[in-house]
Amino acid sequence: MNHGNNDIDFVVTWVDGNDPNWQNEKSLYLKKENEAAWSDWVAGGMRYRDWGLLRYWFRGVETCAPWVRKIHFVTWGHIPAWLDVSNPKLNIVRHEDFIPKEYLPTFNSNTIELWMHRIPGLSDKFVYFNDDMYLLKEQVKESFFKNGLPRDFAGLDLGIVTRFNINYRPYNAMVINDHFSKNTVIKQNLSKWINIRYGLRCNIRTILLMPWPNFSSIQRDHLPCNFLKSTLEEVWKVEYDELHQTCLHRFRGFKEVNLWLFRDWQRVSGKFIPIHPILNGVFSCGPSDDRALREKISNIIINKKIPMICLNDFCEDDIASDIWMKEMQNAFERRFPKKSSFELEGV
Repeated sequence: MNHGNNDIDFVVTWVDGNDPNWQNEKSLYLKKENEAAWSDWVAGGMRYRDWGLLRYWFRGVETCAPWVRKIHFVTWGHIPAWLDVSNPKLNIVRHEDFIPKEYLPTFNSNTIELWMHRIPGLSDKFVYFNDDMYLLKEQVKESFFKNGLPRDFAGLDLGIVTRFNINYRPYNAMVINDHFSKNTVIKQNLSKWINIRYGLRCNIRTILLMPWPNFSSIQRDHLPCNFLKSTLEEVWKVEYDELHQTCLHRFRGFKEVNLWLFRDWQRVSGKFIPIHPILNGVFSCGPSDDRALREKISNIIINKKIPMICLNDFCEDDIASDIWMKEMQNAFERRFPKKSSFELEGV
């Protein structure tokens, strides 16, 4: 459904790792997996741990992007006790509302993200957030979309394969190379691949990798992604089998594509408007008691030093996690002390 040129929705996914019903279901299906999750990086507690920062995500959106048409809150089924589900801008979306039954239940974030285009009432233009990505500064619509196209940056990168990225980088690139000629893509949109907005480092890397005949990888940041719903629909139409195979895995595993395939597809199609990438916006919290890093991140949050931030939970134990959680809560409370309209009174 087309909601007009100026309508932009936000989508955010959230899981309550403390929900006993969810934990029981996860444990049941983890035992059944033929290709069992091989590390805590895939199925461990840190992948689903909740630091109690979600209310600040909503405060950030209301403060920094009050123009958003609708927020689609994607959940397994649990809903925070403080969330006002009657807010007219809020759409509660459960997995069964948009993911085909054959893939449910799923604990694979790739599956959830690959089907976002089926969210009921989703605008043709939307911004996707993980629940650890927060707005810090006031944003205008043109920060996300301009002239009907997503704002993004494009640069070539090396497809380095390790245990921690083998599940998507090579497979995304394989799909892209099946449909696009790297040389043709860059020649047709050279100003979108070499652009002063990207900075010297990004441009030099692209220039050095131009002689390589195929895409090995495209530069990325782990921050909110701007999408045209039509992009997801197009990729599903031409690569159903590949996406279907990923969605059959109830947990993230090897030989999978992911959400960045859609983003890369938009970029190689030229369906974006160049924008300066946000540098130093992603932080790994943990695994140790790193006081200097916590102070640095807190200062960034409180003083709005960058437009948005992503806080990856890499704490290896509960003690370190509790320290990080309390300090991040304190920083966000100082940045966004006022309750949003998405929070119930007295909760």
